[in-house]
Amino acid sequence: MWDHARWGSYDDPIHKSDLNGIIGKFGCTEQFRRKKIERATGKRTYENASGKLCAGNAVHNVIARVLRSEPARAVVLNPELGIITEESLRISFEQEFEKERAGRPVDWWKQNADTWKREQVKLLFGLMQDMHNHVGEVVLVEAGFIYALDGVWLTGMTDLVYRAPGSDKISFCDWKSGAQKPHQIDLDHGWEGGIYSAALKHAWFIPGENVVAPPGIEHRDAVESACIEVAQLLLQMGDPARQPTLPGIEDLRADLQVLVAQYKAHYFGEFPDQIRYVFLRDYIPYAKGGSKTPARPEDLAFHGLTSPAKVKYSKGETRGPAWLHVQRRESDIQRLRNLLSAVVSWVRHGKFAAAPGEMCTRCKFRTPCLNDGYQPTGTEAAQLDVAIEALYIGDAADVFDGGLSDLDSV
Repeated sequence: MWDHARWGSYDDPIHKSDLNGIIGKFGCTEQFRRKKIERATGKRTYENASGKLCAGNAVHNVIARVLRSEPARAVVLNPELGIITEESLRISFEQEFEKERAGRPVDWWKQNADTWKREQVKLLFGLMQDMHNHVGEVVLVEAGFIYALDGVWLTGMTDLVYRAPGSDKISFCDWKSGAQKPHQIDLDHGWEGGIYSAALKHAWFIPGENVVAPPGIEHRDAVESACIEVAQLLLQMGDPARQPTLPGIEDLRADLQVLVAQYKAHYFGEFPDQIRYVFLRDYIPYAKGGSKTPARPEDLAFHGLTSPAKVKYSKGETRGPAWLHVQRRESDIQRLRNLLSAVVSWVRHGKFAAAPGEMCTRCKFRTPCLNDGYQPTGTEAAQLDVAIEALYIGDAADVFDGGLSDLDSV
């Protein structure tokens, strides 16, 4: 059973999705609690697959496949060597989509499945054509990480750690295939940029390709388990808050050295030079011409503007710059500490409130949750009272009296 009082410990580290599930736009602490219990018991229930979620995961997986392949990566970073064709990306996407679907029926709700999937291939193709303008060296692809802030452990996976063209400094980016471009406040002050940027400063990273998942175990869970192994050894060495100051592997204990070598783990110890949120749908070409008034700094630069003004676009043009800036500084890590302290305190006190609303229609826990503590009213309540009274006066009372008589005769 999940122990809420230990949430944030080394063996139950915090995920970004946890925090979004608690205080995010569609947060619900009761859903968060039920998900944690389900995960801890290993009895996950799966309803129909979400088409958009499967497609988004498939996009991530295709990008990882390309960047982990030395020949493909070379082409992406140097277009003079060739091109990753749209057809090859389509085939890879379909393969990854089927893996994510795992034989389940797919719910698309109001989205057209063929249109959405076709757009995912388009955005993949656009990214592959443009990536060399932003990435000079690929350092880590889909790597798990773990670290502690004030004794609270965090874990996750970063999409890409890289060095920009002409730079020797570490940066990272996060691929986003969703339909809505986030507000700048979300980028600069949300959990994502904070957790990932602090990870580059404080965490150990384990490349996902160096972890083999046992049968029946999801790969991300296997990567997290490897991260937890590292965290356990760091704790055994002393105060985990001091571990980020370690200068190198030569100062680590022997068993941690073995683990680091086994997984080819990385420790950077530097705050990222660039933090990018890559809004991949900017790479989808317009289906027809029109006009718009861009306002974001990246959009203004993309259209050659210095202030908002109406611009025209044509069929076939890409929609925007895709690579959005996240404006966080190393001094912002303290803000992350403060927010974590508040949320962890809340959870460890065991206060979980449901948030009934439209999102309940997509929650697999909706039936037990919405009926928890159910109190009948009106005609239903009156009928139930009559039934209970009849049960007590009639058959139930006779059975009870008979039981007493039997005991008296013993």
